[in-house]
Amino acid sequence: MGMVLTAFIAACSGLYPSNQAVQLAHVFKAGEKLTYEVRSNLSVQERERGLQTWIPVDFDMNYKFTVEVKGLKSDGVADLIYKRPTMTMIDGETVDSPPKTNIEKVNYNMQLSVSSANEILAMKDLNPPKKDKPKGGGGLLASRSMGIVGHSVQLDFLSQFISEVHRLALFAGNFESSLDFAPRLPFEKLNVGDTWKRTVGYSPQKLK
Repeated sequence: MGMVLTAFIAACSGLYPSNQAVQLAHVFKAGEKLTYEVRSNLSVQERERGLQTWIPVDFDMNYKFTVEVKGLKSDGVADLIYKRPTMTMIDGETVDSPPKTNIEKVNYNMQLSVSSANEILAMKDLNPPKKDKPKGGGGLLASRSMGIVGHSVQLDFLSQFISEVHRLALFAGNFESSLDFAPRLPFEKLNVGDTWKRTVGYSPQKLK
């Protein structure tokens, strides 16, 4: 992602004097419909208390989604329809079993307002309300990520902390931490070679 943006800035520099900064922006087009695919893999090693051997664990999370631009505002904000029908979860091969694939029917159908900096300003679920429905992918992905920690590990503070790290590594969770609208662009102008940082997830922790 960083290499692509560096190349983009370098291309823009040919249109402007070398000492002039440019503003990065996502330019939406009314009526366009785009299809994306996200494929992520997490490889970790874990061991139970008392064991000296680390056990490798693999987990894949794959999905496709579409974005349709329904309208544009004068300030560059776009009204989008976001759809993600399913997510494929793959538990890697173990000594006891072959890889296991589970297709989750998440049926995300969202109306989003997204700025030219890829910031999500408003979100509305277009599906009829259902009981115990995960919000923004957090509930579903949180429960799946918990399984990576290990079947014998009690669901306590430590396992919750580890699962949060796993979700960040997979770019899984809500739209703010996912790759679907990444990267979040800076608000200041940039010159060739400039970099910036954005926080993708934060959970206050109390450690002893």
